[in-house]
Amino acid sequence: QGQGFYDDAMARRPPASTFKPLVLAVGLREGISYLSRWDGSTPRAFPGRLGVPLRNQQGQQCQSCTLDEAMVRSLNTPFYALAEQVGAGRIRDLAVSMGIPAQYGSTPSLVDVKGDPKPGKTRPDIAMGRYPVSPADLASVYATFAAGGVRTERHLVERVTGADNQEWYRATATGTRVLDVGVAADVTTVLHNVVEHDGGLPGHPAAGKTGT
Repeated sequence: QGQGFYDDAMARRPPASTFKPLVLAVGLREGISYLSRWDGSTPRAFPGRLGVPLRNQQGQQCQSCTLDEAMVRSLNTPFYALAEQVGAGRIRDLAVSMGIPAQYGSTPSLVDVKGDPKPGKTRPDIAMGRYPVSPADLASVYATFAAGGVRTERHLVERVTGADNQEWYRATATGTRVLDVGVAADVTTVLHNVVEHDGGLPGHPAAGKTGT
């Protein structure tokens, strides 16, 4: 910005509901099934909201729905409740291990800043994608889910060869397991259901999550 271009891949912005899979992953690690039932009514009051009720998009709600259904319908209240139960700090820790930098420049990521209710702390609003991250870093998180919980450093060039097919360069990024393969598989199953609910991609297996 200010140099004649704008890097959309690296510009931070609130990821909104695309952060919910991380909340689900922490819940799964704590033994909470994606088939467990939660209150998806709207609006709901939560202690961490400082008196501001939380609402679901477009008034959608259910009195008792699974986390799977809540993800498909992108209900806010069940995932905020889950974040309060498992702890916002654990969600931040998982996000950092899966590809979100611990800080952007000198500013810590995924925490309140000056003027927010709890500067330097992570609130359950992380479940709503309250804290800005870059699309490129969030793509690393989703790639880690897709790789069964193995994180690989992001790179664009895999290999470079010359005219004689001599290999000049090959990426040597190695993977690190940061999430149990079963948890990653369960998250992927739920995100596959999200895509299928929205019509799917005929002929292509896909998993994903919308965010406003």
